[in-house]
Amino acid sequence: MNLNFVLKIAFRYFFPKAGDRFISFVSAFSLVGTTIGVAALIIVMSIMNGFHNELIRCTVGTNGHIVLQGDDPEYLKDKVARYKFVTGIGFTIEGQGLLSTPDHNTGVMVKGLSESDFILKKQLSKNLSKQAKTLNDPNTVLLGKELAINLGLKTGDAVTLLVPETRASIFGSLPKSKELKVAGIISSGLSEYDAANIIIPIETAQKVFDRPKMLEIYTDNPDQVDAYTKILQQDLVGHIDSISNWKITNKSILSALKIEKTAMGMVLSLIIMVASFNIISSLFMLVKNKSKDIAILRTIGASKNSIMLIFMLSGSMLGIIGTFAGIVIAIPIIRNIEGIRHFLEYFTGIPIFDSAIYFLYTLPAQIETSDVILVSSISLGISFLATIYPAYRAANLNPVEILRHE
Repeated sequence: MNLNFVLKIAFRYFFPKAGDRFISFVSAFSLVGTTIGVAALIIVMSIMNGFHNELIRCTVGTNGHIVLQGDDPEYLKDKVARYKFVTGIGFTIEGQGLLSTPDHNTGVMVKGLSESDFILKKQLSKNLSKQAKTLNDPNTVLLGKELAINLGLKTGDAVTLLVPETRASIFGSLPKSKELKVAGIISSGLSEYDAANIIIPIETAQKVFDRPKMLEIYTDNPDQVDAYTKILQQDLVGHIDSISNWKITNKSILSALKIEKTAMGMVLSLIIMVASFNIISSLFMLVKNKSKDIAILRTIGASKNSIMLIFMLSGSMLGIIGTFAGIVIAIPIIRNIEGIRHFLEYFTGIPIFDSAIYFLYTLPAQIETSDVILVSSISLGISFLATIYPAYRAANLNPVEILRHE
């Protein structure tokens, strides 16, 4: 039996007659299930991709790719600058402190930077408030956006910074303090960072913390920082006290995102699995309903393989159409995910993506071709496997027995 005839029969069985309404309903249900499963899986994986990439972009944009500390920062800077993968080097001093206003007190992470080193942090420098002044004045401070909102501060307001380091006085040892004026508001894109970080001139940080400067190293490929860190650690042994990179610092978050993406993918794949059971059910009913046709086809010379192929093709069409429809539905949703979020929040009055919980201010989504291919392959594979047993049963029906009972 030629392939054209097999395809013609398969297409005819895919569109049942008016009398086969129940089969049509089950087929439609499996088609909708496959479509929803594929769309949901692609949307969720795209959101996880976007969240992962945006988190990395903001994290890398607010800190150096590699942070290195040693006794002689200038010597280390000269050494590190010779590596081809190094694109920029800056100095920083970090510590913890208490930011005080007449009405509020809150703990903050303090970073000391020079004006030139602050410019290297493009994620911060490009999102600096328009009224902001520079870090050249030793009595200035830049506040994270959320921190400024929480404390009710704006550019030009005065604050006091207290740090754990002490100074001698007639009353004994007292925490060091520094009066500062808000020079500007920064937005990193990470709500957690903006709620707890301030930047002060590096000279001021050196005075209040009384500790050596650290090197913040920028590389040509942030994804390769583990390899770069290992090279620096080996080459500068004996000259450095500590070395870290953004992947080590954010290891727990990156691991959680990876696990969550895998877990969500497995859970949502169950939707496609459920749809595949409907494909099996609809094919079994189709085989039973078309048993007379199968017997006639066998008597006119159709082989078992041809019968099996007819029903496999008929069932696979559900998976193919459902997969394609799922992709078509998912793409516009992903591209307009932020607008959809705002609409749902306005309509329901419930915050769907709280920046205080999810770190980011916007709901990101990024379509990866590899994910679309993976989801499509899983969907088509499950749909194809679901057709094998019903098609096998159809191919092994005894035409003599069928026609005898007609």
